[in-house]
Amino acid sequence: YDERCDIWAIGVMTYLLLSGEPPFGGCGGPESIMDIRSNIIQGAFEFEPKDIWLNVSQEAKDFITSLLVINPEERATAQEAQNSTWLKQWASNEMKRDKSMGKLNPNVVKSLVNFKEYSDMRKLLCEVLSFTLLPDQIRDLRKEFEKMDTDGSGEISFSSLKKVLLQNAGDGTLGALTEGEIQDIFNAMRAHKTDATIHWHEFIAAGLSQCKVDDRNLRLAFDRLDSHHKGFITLDDVLDLMGCDATEDSLREMYTDSLKDCQCQHSSISYEDFLLLMKGQKRTSGSTAHATTA
Repeated sequence: YDERCDIWAIGVMTYLLLSGEPPFGGCGGPESIMDIRSNIIQGAFEFEPKDIWLNVSQEAKDFITSLLVINPEERATAQEAQNSTWLKQWASNEMKRDKSMGKLNPNVVKSLVNFKEYSDMRKLLCEVLSFTLLPDQIRDLRKEFEKMDTDGSGEISFSSLKKVLLQNAGDGTLGALTEGEIQDIFNAMRAHKTDATIHWHEFIAAGLSQCKVDDRNLRLAFDRLDSHHKGFITLDDVLDLMGCDATEDSLREMYTDSLKDCQCQHSSISYEDFLLLMKGQKRTSGSTAHATTA
């Protein structure tokens, strides 16, 4: 009795895991106890039913066959089992998967880096628009978010963001990135500066350029701010939206700066001005903003 008994047991468990049935019968099958005993003693098993084993590779079957050998001297050793083609293929695939799991799409990384350069008003508009997106529009971004939200809490900590961004930087998918710059990105994404984490919708806002934003989203976001359907956005609308999340002076300054950014001719923001702010553009003589993407 030595480790070769464990090798046999691994063969039985592998067969069971891949098919849902034990190799020698039992578990409610038609075989009697004596038949099961006889099958074990003789090492008699087949890869049945065929419809299940049809989806299992020959390498996996060879692995099981090498372990379920009656004569211990002819049975695969632990080292031989470890070096089997099937396990090596599986290990190689796992290594590739693990290596790519923590890496963000380079385009998403660029969006996060660019987001920190947005004006405060543009960041706010992006967050408002993020709530109008449908699941199909954010499917790819959700996958990227889940690479950092390892505990499924719907939030990202600074350490999680730092780990992933530094990995991307190390892989050459973006230029050198310092911890200070990552802190700036983290701070830019936090709509509520008192929070210690980034929430799901804040990540969507920062990665908005990777979403397929349409006219419906833009109009809904504008209407969310223009809650009284005046046809334009005022400072009071912004104050109502933000509530106690920021001081009135800071919001007033943000609003005034946004009027300058889009070169508004009045103290309110029209839908055309809104589109310019969403895209970080300035008004030019005779220009008209088209509702494409943010």
